[in-house]
Amino acid sequence: MDKRDGQVSWKILFDEKFMQKHTAYKSLDDFLASGGLDIGELEEIVRLDKERLDRFIAQGAGFESWEDMLSEALGDYFERTFGFYDI
Repeated sequence: MDKRDGQVSWKILFDEKFMQKHTAYKSLDDFLASGGLDIGELEEIVRLDKERLDRFIAQGAGFESWEDMLSEALGDYFERTFGFYDI
C-alpha cells in the first residue's frame, strides 16, 4: 500500500494466490493476455469494451463481471491486511 495516497497496487490485489484460486494463471497480466486483453497499467482496463471484458471474466474466472472480480480481490486484501471484510 502506498502510504502517501492510500492506493493499493493491483499486483497486491491480484496476487498469485488470488489468481491461482480463481483462474488457471499466476498473474492478472497473464490472465488478461490469454484473452487478448493485454494492458500495461490497470487503469487501462476502463478503456476496454465492458461486455467483452465481463464475458471473458465470466468464462475464465467464474465471476459475473470485472467489478465482481475486483470486489473479491479487495475483500481478500482487507482480510489479509486488517483481519476483516465487511463492505
